Amino acid sequence: LVGGGLGVAPLPFLTDVLSRSGITVQTFLGARTAGQIVLDHLVNTRVATDDGTMGHHGTVVNLLEPLLEEADPGRVRIFGCGPTPMLKALTAAAMKADIPCELSLEGSMACGIGLCQGCPVERKGEGKRYALVCTEGPSFDCREVIL
Repeated sequence: LVGGGLGVAPLPFLTDVLSRSGITVQTFLGARTAGQIVLDHLVNTRVATDDGTMGHHGTVVNLLEPLLEEADPGRVRIFGCGPTPMLKALTAAAMKADIPCELSLEGSMACGIGLCQGCPVERKGEGKRYALVCTEGPSFDCREVIL
């Protein structure tokens, strides 16, 4: 699990579901500073802060990348939630290591039911196609969207 900033919010729920299913969970958290790190209800946690006040000095993706190089793509799956720049970097790292990665995206969801069309995310493929984060997400395979 990879969370950046407020992207940590859904991770305790996913941690609980995966752990109860017998799946080993490793959590990577990133934030600007130590005061923004929330560790509650998370397991096997590694931390990165931009200012170096806690854990790795740098981004959470920089902390994760060396481990991805050694990982078995058939046994590892990444779930990411956080700011778009982090999710872009996470997508690049996951694709380089050929590891499946799901992203939990945010959007300006004024109506929450798809009527306003306010939360589009571009899909990869021929022509420009869009998905709505509120009705078709918020989780997307990183190989299927353009951030």
